[in-house]
Amino acid sequence: MKTRSLIPTPLFALGLALSTTAGGATFDDRNWFHDYGGPASEAFQVVDAGNYLYVCGGFGGVQSGHGGAGGKNLARFNKITETWEPVPGVDGDHSNFIRCMWPDAEGNLWVGGDFSSIGGVSCGRVAKFDTRAGTWSALIDSSTATDPRGPSSGGVYAICRSGDHVYIGGFVFNHADTAMRFMRRYNVKTGRWGAVGAGLDGAVRSLSVDASGKVYAGGAFTASGATAIDHLAMWDGRRWTEVGGGVDGTVRDIEFGEDGKLYIGGDFTHVDGQLAGMVACRDGNTWNLMGGGLAGGGTSNGIWGLAVDSAGRCYVGGDFDSLRVTGASMNKVACYDAGTWRDLGGGVTSSSSQIINGVEAVGEDIYITGLYGLPGEGNAKRNFSRFNPNIDFRGYEQGLNHPIETVRIGGVLWVGTRFNSNSLVTYTIQLRLPEGGWADLQSARGFGDSPLWWSFDNFTSLGESLLFRMRATR
Repeated sequence: MKTRSLIPTPLFALGLALSTTAGGATFDDRNWFHDYGGPASEAFQVVDAGNYLYVCGGFGGVQSGHGGAGGKNLARFNKITETWEPVPGVDGDHSNFIRCMWPDAEGNLWVGGDFSSIGGVSCGRVAKFDTRAGTWSALIDSSTATDPRGPSSGGVYAICRSGDHVYIGGFVFNHADTAMRFMRRYNVKTGRWGAVGAGLDGAVRSLSVDASGKVYAGGAFTASGATAIDHLAMWDGRRWTEVGGGVDGTVRDIEFGEDGKLYIGGDFTHVDGQLAGMVACRDGNTWNLMGGGLAGGGTSNGIWGLAVDSAGRCYVGGDFDSLRVTGASMNKVACYDAGTWRDLGGGVTSSSSQIINGVEAVGEDIYITGLYGLPGEGNAKRNFSRFNPNIDFRGYEQGLNHPIETVRIGGVLWVGTRFNSNSLVTYTIQLRLPEGGWADLQSARGFGDSPLWWSFDNFTSLGESLLFRMRATR
């Protein structure tokens, strides 16, 4: 094995520049990275869309000194360069909060909130951002003079797309039709706004879609027309029905795992009459109460965000401080893994005025956002962090997360990078093992002005399926 400064023509990109934890998954402070910067004040949601994580909320911009910039109330984090970037059309002049987002398969990002214009476009609390073209558009219904661009009052707190319809839910959209006051949908083919059946009779805080396209709603409602529905409902294309006997408090987030299981989080204490703690999972027709769930918290107690990673672990964030059954400490963020709750090290600050609002899974990477700091940091705010149980982030270098490329030349396998290496950083190439885990192959200091490539003549018979990644430490 030799270390060279050479740039062969790359054939394909593999892996990302990450360091790993020895001995498999761990759930403690070493698995956190808090130094990306983030929104300068409270953020409400984070979603994954292509090469970016989009973060929305009520912030004036992104904290300075973290390799980029972000607009007011909406910013995006480049997962490749690990820097913040402004979203086209959104700058410091944007007014009013952006509260929710939904990326679709066509490259659109649907957003809702309290705003009446965005990106230079007049709209009604909801808009579409084309992530490829970088342009904004309103959801206009030219057939009506009543709210032709969507709600003209209230706030959109939840949004999703299923098929040709974009669904929005929120708080008091003033309208003569009671079915339109908390829920509406927009047909992207016909350009028409309409009711969703008989609607729902209270605030809608979360929307999600299952694999078959059915829409699920959670919130503070108790009925759809004359049908009683306690806080958790499903729209089957014709009518709203209660899910699993309902719950006794507000449902603030709904997510589906890759296995189709339904997860809900909020401030409820009972699910279908059974004692619960802010979170539950429905598998088919059966509720899993997830070890009794969580308890405690401050003025905003409950779970506000959750996500299920590619390994089936459920991560939750919000305002809670302990397990409901045992009382074990859980500071605002926790993971339910194979029947066991894990506290993720020290979590984040236990201050009653701080909260985790958004959780997003990207493979086994977990990103959180909200309004929070770390224990012992006083009033300092992080507001955006990353957790991965397979990565030891101690010594991790932000911004060195670059694609690894491979090419075979004359019977030799070359592995390397396009970016110019840093002479203050040590780079380690790692190989994915067949049985799982990663093995260090070779390390080298950066050259400072050129890429790094490694040649391996003992991998020539192993086919093209090898997976490499890089660790970068000072």
